[in-house]
Amino acid sequence: MSSLHKPFSHIYIEEDVREVERTQQILERFPKAILVPIDHYKEVFNRNNQNFRFQKNSPQLILAKRRGEFFYPGSTIAPDFGASRFYYNTVVLNCLYDCEYCYLQGMFPSAHLVAFVNNEDFIEAIRAELRGKQSIYLCLSYDTDLLQALREASSPSWAAKSEDKAAPRDLFLLSDGAATWGEANLHLITKSLASIGKRSLFAYKTGRAGEATSALETLARSSGGAVFSVASEEEIASAATAHRQRPWRLEAFNVTGGSDVLIAGRPSAIY
Repeated sequence: MSSLHKPFSHIYIEEDVREVERTQQILERFPKAILVPIDHYKEVFNRNNQNFRFQKNSPQLILAKRRGEFFYPGSTIAPDFGASRFYYNTVVLNCLYDCEYCYLQGMFPSAHLVAFVNNEDFIEAIRAELRGKQSIYLCLSYDTDLLQALREASSPSWAAKSEDKAAPRDLFLLSDGAATWGEANLHLITKSLASIGKRSLFAYKTGRAGEATSALETLARSSGGAVFSVASEEEIASAATAHRQRPWRLEAFNVTGGSDVLIAGRPSAIY
């Protein structure tokens, strides 16, 4: 019999974001969670004598407000794809996964997850930085291990029940598609995706430098999913619901009077 709480059985909420709409949306996903009010996320996240490894077995969620420092200069040893103005930001502290090789484990004193729910402030800070200046290259996370992410998606370690782990679900890949850590062979990654089962993968392309569009399209195509364009703010609303329209599946392609027809990209579905 384990004395550990289940993952996300407790949710710590800063008083400043208690009534924020995004907070309410998150809480709806955890109707049985015990809600613990706090003044500042560091009361829990930065307290002394925490055991990162022990907490990783039962991480809890902290909902907070980011106050200043919405983005940071990118590392000089990280790829900037030729961009002169390279930044990164963190809308979440820590990670759901537990990869043994991850050099970021233990970066923070706690294994609990902190989610900053004031996204609008992040966006406004970037807009202010862009006013009257050239474009910037902004990273929303660290390295990307596509293979490990897909394996975790097939049977989430944080799913409380076995039936939850096995439940069919669509996958949404919010990534530039560049595998910068772990397995980089796209064929092996695609094969792993196929082993997950009847789940479609959806991805999004922005048209920015460094985006591995071909990798995104390959992964989506192999699962009957799709890659949607989000190249401007005008496309966000339609892209957010585009996956709800199930595709026509291509089983055959014929051209009257033609033979040996080749279809570029090997599409398997049409949206």
